[in-house]
Amino acid sequence: MSKYRVGDIVKVRDGLEAFEKYGGLTYIDEMYGEALEIAEIGVLGTGNWYRVYMGQDTPQVCPWLYSEEMFEGLAPEPKSETTYMRYDDELDVVYIRIGSMTLCVPQRAPMGIARKNPKDEECQEIGEALAYQRMRRSSRDEYFY
Repeated sequence: MSKYRVGDIVKVRDGLEAFEKYGGLTYIDEMYGEALEIAEIGVLGTGNWYRVYMGQDTPQVCPWLYSEEMFEGLAPEPKSETTYMRYDDELDVVYIRIGSMTLCVPQRAPMGIARKNPKDEECQEIGEALAYQRMRRSSRDEYFY
């Protein structure tokens, strides 16, 4: 059984030696990355191999295989303690940011919620825009039922 699942963000161990074998797979210098998202899992003898995405902003899959021994474990989610509240009088909504979640609370419509993806570097404006779009989408869907 696999220790990790597709979509997990894992941290690569420090101190891996180039061209050394870890769990039956050879580590190459270019494979290093702080935190990587698992894209694919396969079986390697009694263990597993893992293929990851090459970058956080690209869906391209890395050509190299990783073993469980190359990972330290799951990468910790970044903690965001940012909290704010802002009223937008043009749109008639209140934006509330609590940690990694942005709420869009309209005065006369359903609420929109934008949850930050751990691998994204989200700024305040992006969180507000996502929450507003989700609020508008949910209010539009209500009228079709």
